[in-house]
Amino acid sequence: MTWAAAVADGQLAPARYDVPWGHDVLWVTARVRVPEVIADLGVTSGCSARDPQEPATCNSSTSASDSSRMVTGKTIMSLYNPLYYAAVGWPVYVLPGLDGLYAMRLISALICSLLVACAAVVALRIGRVAFAGVLVAATPMVLAQAGSVNPNGPEAAGGLLAFTALCALAFDPEPAFVRSRLWFFALGAGVVAIVRPAGLEWLGVIAVMAVLLLGARPAYQLVRDRRSWPALGGLLLAVLYAATWMFTRGGLNSVPLPNGDKYTLKDSLEDSVRGTPGMLRSMIGPFSTSDTFYPFGTEAAWLLLLGFLLLCAALFATRRQLLVLGLWFAGVVLMPIVANALTGPGLINLWQGRYGLWFAVGLPVYAAMVVEKRLADWAPVVERRLTPITVATVLVGHLAIFWFEVRRYGVGQAGSALPFHFEWEPPMTWAGEGLLFAIGLALLGFLAWRGTARRDGSVPPKDVAVQPPPDVTGSMTAVQAAI
Repeated sequence: MTWAAAVADGQLAPARYDVPWGHDVLWVTARVRVPEVIADLGVTSGCSARDPQEPATCNSSTSASDSSRMVTGKTIMSLYNPLYYAAVGWPVYVLPGLDGLYAMRLISALICSLLVACAAVVALRIGRVAFAGVLVAATPMVLAQAGSVNPNGPEAAGGLLAFTALCALAFDPEPAFVRSRLWFFALGAGVVAIVRPAGLEWLGVIAVMAVLLLGARPAYQLVRDRRSWPALGGLLLAVLYAATWMFTRGGLNSVPLPNGDKYTLKDSLEDSVRGTPGMLRSMIGPFSTSDTFYPFGTEAAWLLLLGFLLLCAALFATRRQLLVLGLWFAGVVLMPIVANALTGPGLINLWQGRYGLWFAVGLPVYAAMVVEKRLADWAPVVERRLTPITVATVLVGHLAIFWFEVRRYGVGQAGSALPFHFEWEPPMTWAGEGLLFAIGLALLGFLAWRGTARRDGSVPPKDVAVQPPPDVTGSMTAVQAAI
């Protein structure tokens, strides 16, 4: 939030200095001038930020909570591209005190919601199971990051949109939708390229995945066709803007401490391998300041859905699709190990599970589309019944985490398991938050139900004879005609 407030005030090039952290790391830090309510966050939230047993009432109230006085603050985020921070930072200068901070988070949530909604629209054009795949991909950690002032939120949402559009192009190159899907792809990939320092490297990974999903020749012909140039030109402008910032003011905000303790490549690999299960689990949670883990119901719901989708996709997939699934899954597992091996020696392993969300979210979407294409022609009755089961499981997972967070902040984890009287409530009260949450869940259910209608508006028959599964390759051989 500090960097967002500074960017909104026009402080794009503050003075930087190095701050030692532990025995191995220097943080690249910048001094900025921000409203006192921003600089005071560490004081007002310090007691509950690291102790999940305490409710949020332990936060000390200070006069800075409603102060607009400009004071000196520091941030380690000044190397990050300012575009996202400019979009979310301005409310702190318009609304007084904590209202400005809530508004910043709300704007971030709206930006990410727009990206996820675009992915859902693309998936609904493919089918019901594909839409369910987007719901599974939007894990609680994706939504938690979206509701904070953190570039991981738009990065994960942008990755979800880019890979959903790519998968849709691969599985259903229908002429009427090719151009719109290209624009959706360019939007999502552009966001991924801009919001974090590693965005240009991630764009290279997306390009490799595009060739893998579409095929080399169809991808080449897609790029060559002039009617695809507006969308790809927009993506190119985003890349040039990201590169300009990266090579002038950007970079990693942590560097090895000269003559510090030596953290070797072997140490990095051993720690990464040992931490792989926790790294994968952290793509579902944890929450707060990485001190509050999800309830069992939430973790069980997502692990069940992810495992089911991957298993079904492996059974239904052609050899090419099985290769894509295997490479994608291997990429999700190996990305933290490789990233730590490249940056950890001489420093420390700094990778967190949420850093790879932008890539991991595409895997359940691809798996869902493999299942969708098989079941749509082979057993539409199964397809129609699978979607409400999947959506219901997602809703149960979200309900579990909502109850968990109400308890975490309302009474603390040491408090009642079924609280009715709260020591702390958000501005909308827990009743208001619960009502808004219920409306959102109802909307998801409606979209899943509405997806049972075909594109021509008719309703599929209730009983269809099972036919042998066709050979679905997911190739892009029709792209030329589509464009």
